[in-house]
Amino acid sequence: MKQSFFLMMLLISLFTSAQKKKETLSFLTSLEINQLRTLGGSLSMHSPFSKLFSIGAGIDLIRVRNTSKNVVPIYLDTRFNFQVKNIQPFLFLQGGIPAYNELLSGPANTNRTELKGKSFLGSGVGFSVGKSTAKVKPFWSFKYRIYQFAETFTRTLERPQVMARSEREQFTFSLGIQY
Repeated sequence: MKQSFFLMMLLISLFTSAQKKKETLSFLTSLEINQLRTLGGSLSMHSPFSKLFSIGAGIDLIRVRNTSKNVVPIYLDTRFNFQVKNIQPFLFLQGGIPAYNELLSGPANTNRTELKGKSFLGSGVGFSVGKSTAKVKPFWSFKYRIYQFAETFTRTLERPQVMARSEREQFTFSLGIQY
């Protein structure tokens, strides 16, 4: 499944890179290196409000430390860009929902414990290289995110009870293209 999702993200970037520069949306596709251990992918779309500020939405496929399956964060992304010759540094803030659900206990019908993604916040810094009129520009960025998960315990015929809210921190390096 994750290979299909990653391939789909790469194909989207190939088909949309032929867009005209006058389009208002810009796309970012990247390869994510999480905690310097695992690989993931990212795709986001931005609409500029001015030359300096843009807002957009994105989706990632990553592995968060101490989880057994991949996490799919869906988020809003705000960016502050500024141009210095052929380098465009940017700062960004992200917030959203990490799509994740893991059954922690065995298949017993009487007790069940689940770990679900609740929210995350992140920020980062990066830069893209190329003229402001370039259709395709490579970029590099560093992200730091805090993920919040809720562990829910359910007994038969009872309401689920949230037992704990755990937080996990993670940093990510991204290498990608902006088009």
